[in-house]
Amino acid sequence: MDDYYSDSFYDGDSDSQTPNWSEKQWHDYLRKSELEVRRFAAAYAVNKLRGMELPEIAKISGWAIPENDDSIYYDDDEPFAEFSEEPWTIFNHPVYIITRALFRCLREYTGKLLQETGVSADFAWNLAAAINEAASYMSGGVNCIDMGEDLLARCNYKTALFHLNNILAKLSDIPQPKSEQGRERLRRANAVIFDLRQLSLDLSKKSTKKKI
Repeated sequence: MDDYYSDSFYDGDSDSQTPNWSEKQWHDYLRKSELEVRRFAAAYAVNKLRGMELPEIAKISGWAIPENDDSIYYDDDEPFAEFSEEPWTIFNHPVYIITRALFRCLREYTGKLLQETGVSADFAWNLAAAINEAASYMSGGVNCIDMGEDLLARCNYKTALFHLNNILAKLSDIPQPKSEQGRERLRRANAVIFDLRQLSLDLSKKSTKKKI
């Protein structure tokens, strides 16, 4: 894929990078983004059980984690998601798709886990708040990179890491589930957190590298 931007997407102003789209087209665009998030979440859940690591899952799903955030291109021989060819925004940034998908998995696992273990409403609220904070800062980091604010992106990723560590600590406070399904959900939730933590660390390091 040579370029994210296609002439057919834009109006006659060569300086404009905004597609000449209607509101309905933008709604469709957001829907496609959410469908990609769900698709990646499903691929992640299945392939983690097969022993695959996050970077490999991202690559075969067409959302390879970028080595460099200046521009994101795909080799001709490398799989890429069809939606990645749509106009370039945060909503089809690989890290946005991946992190949204992982947080979707995390919310599903923890939601069912909390129901089974019968934790207090206060505990459930605090855990949900920590998950939302981590997700917000991860998305913020992607947006900062897109705006060229590398150090601000680093701050977002490191703050996300703080909240992820908080989530990990809270998961350790959940009573051991009685069912095998519950214990499996707890294992999966911890695996998601570890993947998100590693991704945050990697992105934080990349955001400090001098770009050429």
